[in-house]
Amino acid sequence: MAEIVGIVLGLAPLLVQISSGIDKLRDIRQIVKEAHNEVDFLLSELRFMVCLMQSVDDVTDCDDQAHAHCQRSCSRVLQSLERLITRIIERPKMGGTSVSKLWIFRHLKEDLVALQREIDSAKINLSLLLQSVQVRHLCLQSPSSEGTESPSSESSTQTAALGSTNESLELGPELPESDAPLSNQAIDVANTHQAINRQKLKYRQDCLSRSCCCQCHHSEKASGRFWALDYSLMGIFQTCNVEECNAAKYGVNIRLALTQLGIHRSVVIKVHFLSGLGSFSPSFSLQTDCTVPYTSPGFEVIWRCQNGAIKYEDARSRLIHLYQSDPSFRYHVNPAGKSYIEELVRCPWGGFATRRQLGLLQLLMGDLGMVQGSMHPGFLTRCAKWIGEGPHLYLLETLIDLDFDAGEVEAQAWPEPCSSNWISEESTPDPFFVEYISLLSKDNQGFAGMTPLHEAVLFGSPESVKKWIECSKPDQKNFLGQTPLHLAVYNPENLTALVGSGHDVNALDNYGITPLMYAAAADKDDALYILINSHADLDIVDSRENRTFFDYAMARRNWGLIYNLLLVVKQSTTKEVAESWVRAATINAQLAFPGLLYDSPISLRHLLALCEDVNFMYDGINVKNNCLAHDIKTPSELEALVDNGFTMINHVNSLGQHALINAVKHKDVALTSRLLELGAAVNLEDNQHRTVIGHALRGLQVSDFNQTRLTMDLMRVLLAGNANVLVRDRCRCPCSPTGCLTATTKKGRRDHFGCGFRFPIWSLEWLILYQEHRGVEVARELVLSFIREETHKDLDMTHVCCELELDESPLRLIFKSKKSGDDIVEIMDEEQEFTDILNSDIDHRDEEEYEALLNCWFTLLRDSIPKASLKAAKTKPHKRPRRKMHEIDYKNDCFNFNVFTNTDRARNPEPTVKSSVCDYVLWMEHEYHHGQTSQFETFAREAWYSKRVSLLCTLLDIVEIRTGFLTDWVGRMQPLWIDGREDPIDPEPYIKHFLASANNR
Repeated sequence: MAEIVGIVLGLAPLLVQISSGIDKLRDIRQIVKEAHNEVDFLLSELRFMVCLMQSVDDVTDCDDQAHAHCQRSCSRVLQSLERLITRIIERPKMGGTSVSKLWIFRHLKEDLVALQREIDSAKINLSLLLQSVQVRHLCLQSPSSEGTESPSSESSTQTAALGSTNESLELGPELPESDAPLSNQAIDVANTHQAINRQKLKYRQDCLSRSCCCQCHHSEKASGRFWALDYSLMGIFQTCNVEECNAAKYGVNIRLALTQLGIHRSVVIKVHFLSGLGSFSPSFSLQTDCTVPYTSPGFEVIWRCQNGAIKYEDARSRLIHLYQSDPSFRYHVNPAGKSYIEELVRCPWGGFATRRQLGLLQLLMGDLGMVQGSMHPGFLTRCAKWIGEGPHLYLLETLIDLDFDAGEVEAQAWPEPCSSNWISEESTPDPFFVEYISLLSKDNQGFAGMTPLHEAVLFGSPESVKKWIECSKPDQKNFLGQTPLHLAVYNPENLTALVGSGHDVNALDNYGITPLMYAAAADKDDALYILINSHADLDIVDSRENRTFFDYAMARRNWGLIYNLLLVVKQSTTKEVAESWVRAATINAQLAFPGLLYDSPISLRHLLALCEDVNFMYDGINVKNNCLAHDIKTPSELEALVDNGFTMINHVNSLGQHALINAVKHKDVALTSRLLELGAAVNLEDNQHRTVIGHALRGLQVSDFNQTRLTMDLMRVLLAGNANVLVRDRCRCPCSPTGCLTATTKKGRRDHFGCGFRFPIWSLEWLILYQEHRGVEVARELVLSFIREETHKDLDMTHVCCELELDESPLRLIFKSKKSGDDIVEIMDEEQEFTDILNSDIDHRDEEEYEALLNCWFTLLRDSIPKASLKAAKTKPHKRPRRKMHEIDYKNDCFNFNVFTNTDRARNPEPTVKSSVCDYVLWMEHEYHHGQTSQFETFAREAWYSKRVSLLCTLLDIVEIRTGFLTDWVGRMQPLWIDGREDPIDPEPYIKHFLASANNR
């Protein structure tokens, strides 16, 4: 009601009510002896605020928007004052234990702090309104700086301006009609900005009221689950690095949570010494916080919503219920001292979950009015750490809309700018926090070391920037070490003015980053050339990642800027220097992810056209001596290379691999075919004696339909290109004494992964392809290798294969063999008797026909299934407690996210066999109906299909698995999503067609 009356009648009714409240508070202040000094201080603050209200009410119009804003601020002061008076009158008399007194005093102090906060806000608003009125007078009285008027005419102009003062005040913010040119009005605006900023300078220099970001105010932290230590003592031993700093704060904060003792409180002890302005004063405080366990209902709701265990609407209703049922809910913190708001913004939830996250933030800070934790300097730093992982700018805009007021900032904990550790450095907006700081500084004078010149560069007109340049020290820095020149790269006009006034174009921020690097990373061509023409150093590297400005442009994928810069470099430097720049950009483009063409008008062809010679080498990721063909991603990039004179088709890198092997690794059939046409060596062996076809077969180790389909397409291309399928590696295991065939889908060595029983169904298809492309004799040798491996397993012999040891994959660091050369020799000696049996059996079968060998292999596969089943039955199962994926451990007061990995090697093999057969049938049917085989002539197509159905049915008959199981499996099969198709394929028609063909064979 008080607010409505104030808006209608001005500040007069509020003056009366606040004055009456002051009298009441003065009369009852003796009741609160424990807070006598605090109440006296508030009374003096209230009296001063009343004086400001009287001054404002005398000189302003109540219809003015600024006046209305001040009325609302004063109304909130009145509400807080009435609440405090009611609390003092109605509270019980101080008695009982010391703990109860401390508890009562805590709530009283919260009301005192709340009233002080509202008074400070109202005083600032009233003072700014008075200043705006004074500035308006200055604007009307200031003469034009243009022209050469005489003193008499200047005096008459001032008189006319003074005569129109009352009219100006009645019109509010609009200027009176005048015949003055627009340039005069622009000058008045500049004078206005200058007058306001001169008032701000006094506020900036008081480090006791707002800490600056120098070394004197840095603090160190250490913490555990139930304790925390925050100390700022380093300033004693070192000189301050900020000239404007006029105060230092030394001290220790200790926080101890008592929740483990069943006490829902935390004790906070603060010991501080303030030094500044010729004084040195100690302070000590002891306070308690309302502390709840980590797994309390409020934090549990947030955790469940984050992990999708409950819906957003459910989480919202639960939080509202907790707020309404527990008066102290708004003050809750966990044992680490983090409030619900701090826990909510701890990290971005990611994806659509971030919407739920911001919705709950709106609920807590907006609808419920909770502020606990948001006033701590570390809160803003935590929000800034969303950069590179989540929408950090949108989070800040949301907080500002919720009346978040950023005070101090933990500069030493602020996240790094433009970091390679971000999820997407190339696309993260505002990489240097310039827009972030702009949002914070817009209504927050002097925030985090921002000088008037910094703010003029961000918000002011060109005239105001020039005026502040004249009266400011050059190269002053904010809390990130940014000079006005760093911020001016987003405004070429301001940048030119700063450079012309002598500001350092090579100024370094806290990370050694120059304005030139800012311009390159921000994709600001105009600023880049202004700085280069002003002799900015092109060779400076930052102190964090040793990047030059050119590296920043490439890291941000600003290919348009890079290309234009390279054109300038080629025209203005020597051929050798220009070539080094072009090659650096081309190499970075090749290694870029996502690809170069991602949202860019510049293609690889543009960069290659600038190269004098595209046949050069460079070091890639985990490999050396790559050429450009090793990192091409599409056939069009290969064509661009060839068109520009590329000839290193068969160049091998440090792994002994050429471009064709890399193309096969990426399962790119078109690129593989084109490389073969250009003369790529299909039988080249790498350092591990693997050929292209051996690398291609690794795609069959992953149970993925699209991977399998592409792998089989690659097989046909490579076999058609005369790939040698009988290449062996350097393995000396008895399973393959002359070396393992690299072009096989062997499974024996994958036991290192603990994958248990695997049914070699794809070896069957590989065998058919061998026979079709290389004849029966080659297929016969392959079957013999299969038989030898199965017999080796049947004899329970030890594998000493070298494949994983020699693999270039990073997995070798985890799964590599621990066997040394001596161990291998010892194992082979111990198993020599079994080796003799194995050799004798293979020698005996060496004379058999292909079909007999095939049946022998099928029989060995059949025998391996019951043996694996028996082993699974005898093996004691690994007992694991049944746990949900998301679990709350109330006993240990923690949240658990359980990820289970099945490490049981011995398990029932029958489902594995059926699953493998099902995968093969689906691939075979898709190939027959929609794949490359579907384009064959009818006779060839039917022959292809009949051969595979017949051989598969023979295998299933021998291993005693009926094809009818597929009928039962249809219901559990997922639709097949094929790359390049918009709609999935229903697997049921495939299964029905196969069953019909199997029954009719």
